[in-house]
Amino acid sequence: MKIDDHAPTAPGRERIAAELERLGLLHADRGVEISRFAVFVPCDELGVARPVVLHAGARVGPFAVVHGGAVIGAGARVEERAVLGRPELGCAFGRERTGTGGNALLDAGAVLRAGAIAYAGVRVGAETVVGHHTLLRTGVRVGAGTQLGHALTVERGTRIGSGVRCSPGSHLTGECVLADRVFLGAGVRTINDKTLTWRHPEREPELRPPVFDTGARVGTRTVARPGPAGTWLVSGRKTWISRLTEARVFAVLLRVPDGRLRVAAVDAAEPGLRRLPLPPAGLAGWSWGVLELDRVPLRPAQLLDGDGTSLLRAHFAAYRPLVTATALGAAAAVLDTTAAHLVDRRARGEVPRLRDTALHALGRAHARLCSALLATANAALLAEGGDPDAESWGAATKAHGVDTAVEVVAELVPLLGAAGVRADGQVAKTRRDLEGLRCADGVHDSLYLAAGTRRTTG
Repeated sequence: MKIDDHAPTAPGRERIAAELERLGLLHADRGVEISRFAVFVPCDELGVARPVVLHAGARVGPFAVVHGGAVIGAGARVEERAVLGRPELGCAFGRERTGTGGNALLDAGAVLRAGAIAYAGVRVGAETVVGHHTLLRTGVRVGAGTQLGHALTVERGTRIGSGVRCSPGSHLTGECVLADRVFLGAGVRTINDKTLTWRHPEREPELRPPVFDTGARVGTRTVARPGPAGTWLVSGRKTWISRLTEARVFAVLLRVPDGRLRVAAVDAAEPGLRRLPLPPAGLAGWSWGVLELDRVPLRPAQLLDGDGTSLLRAHFAAYRPLVTATALGAAAAVLDTTAAHLVDRRARGEVPRLRDTALHALGRAHARLCSALLATANAALLAEGGDPDAESWGAATKAHGVDTAVEVVAELVPLLGAAGVRADGQVAKTRRDLEGLRCADGVHDSLYLAAGTRRTTG
């Protein structure tokens, strides 16, 4: 239906869930969870209103923005500050976009991670995960069981099949095609015009989007080749490396000449090693970025004993619980700050009593943090004892614990008021660090995937 400019849902007008339901523009099944801080925009730029549909078990997080026409399937999640169904306005890909809305679909069990943006007409298949701060432009189609890492840009009309994995930091040009089971490594860039023609007075570009056939694998790899005097020469590129500028030695996973994967200790001062910092919004005081190796000499004595994959798995089984405990501790500090702030306001007479909603938020936060910390402690015990389930527990509890910490802080910040969003405040810094931890230690969603694989393979 069409809504005029004076109607309560005129173009650009934002509503909360209760208001949208009263207008008949929110259709939600039983078991749906919608944060009271979620925002709904039922009208597109032309003033046309479309209902929002949420199936059983769907969840919409704090400060998420859901536009008219969006359909969120059973058990699907739109996390905090994600955007679903946004109409596109302006000229793009040879067409004038008028701000017309469309039916954006997040199918059953799919996840739109925090900060991700999916425009109108996007369709995300069942059990697919769209990573943090990934952008899906108008008309993108993604199949079932696919994993899109964080910070991807997927341009208009792109088709991505089922069982696809795209690692972080890649760019897929408009109308690109990825068939089923394609694997793209980190930092893959595609173009659809080799001449890079734009606004040429005499020539139009010939756009030929790339096509990746079924099972194609395009990625980055670090390899060692035989060098002089019994050395190996290591070349490759590692993306999203943490502690990039602080490190004096790097543990590098590489493929040696006999085909095996090994781990080597590489001196940060070696010639041919280049560090390219990429400052993140979060992780204050923690640098990360790209590590490039160009024929870096390596002696056999620098190789660590054991298979490379096994060494890394054992390391992360013990290390991930420590990271998780740090994240949960940071969130617990915000919980303490919030409780003290509310008690102080009551003591000064600014509020006559603490509202039930505030007490509920504090109690819920306490329970979530405690349960996540208990699971983390169990993961640490399993790692210390060399239990075969240690890796799976470490992966699952790290992903769950950091998710819990991020969500708890996001729900507590409104109770702090302006103090919670001060740029120089500890709470704002904590939020940035926790968001950064979601991207550190590999692709966040891979941790859930690893735990799920363990549960289904024994």
